[in-house]
Amino acid sequence: MGALVASLAMPALAQDIATRPYVFTQGHNGGAAQTIDTKRGLQVQLPSDPQGQDGAPVVWEFVPDASAAVKLTGVQQVDSPGRIAGLPTVTVFDFIYSGGSAIKIAIKGPPDNGLIPGGKYLVTLTPN
Repeated sequence: MGALVASLAMPALAQDIATRPYVFTQGHNGGAAQTIDTKRGLQVQLPSDPQGQDGAPVVWEFVPDASAAVKLTGVQQVDSPGRIAGLPTVTVFDFIYSGGSAIKIAIKGPPDNGLIPGGKYLVTLTPN
């Protein structure tokens, strides 16, 4: 009976959302700090063009020295044609919270990428 009560207490969709990573994009760059549940993963997704198909390559790189309280656990390129003109892929950075009172994720790219001024991406988070 206890398992049934527990499953009724939180709908299946809410259970699924509670295990998904927080996803941050170019729209979160430099915004106000958001409070997060530190048990969930963190993910940054930035449009990119590593091959330079439409000109100069747009490649993003994690900057550990300018970041705080996160550990990079993976980076991958995901095809995303047609999402943003000239940027056929998305670079996905996966992180976990590593402890601390202020979380910062810094990523750099080319200064003239057309998405993020100066090519410097920074998201600041507050652990809950």
